Amino acid sequence: MKATQKRAGSSLVKTLVSASLVLLAFGLVLGWAPAAQAQTNISGVWVLKFPPRYGHVRKMYFALKQTGEVVTGRMLFSPGRGIPISNGSLKDGKLHFEVVLHFQHEAHQVTYDGVMKGDQIAMTVNFPGRSPVSGTAERTTEAATLPPAP
Repeated sequence: MKATQKRAGSSLVKTLVSASLVLLAFGLVLGWAPAAQAQTNISGVWVLKFPPRYGHVRKMYFALKQTGEVVTGRMLFSPGRGIPISNGSLKDGKLHFEVVLHFQHEAHQVTYDGVMKGDQIAMTVNFPGRSPVSGTAERTTEAATLPPAP
């Protein structure tokens, strides 16, 4: 191979590599790359806080496990005790799950819908027959479900 052909081939390779790097950088900036579109994994323990009622912030705890878009878990009352959630999903940053609460000899299906906002979830709770209640969920530990020490 002649020296001029080698330089021409080398120049073409450099041009193609440079163009590929520019396209990759442009894609990352616009969010085209799969890594940039990966959604947050919400597995872990969360505390959902509601605005004060009678001077006290109301809290609910959830242990969630995410596998792909499927979310499972429990509404926690204390470590290891809780009610299973059902129909859980996280799609495009939108969380949905349901909990069936039993009281007054009836089952009540409560729905929880949220939107990921950084490492918090803006949640709305819909309890049958009541107005929706909104709050913010953030990560916590299962130990946070324990009653205060005496």
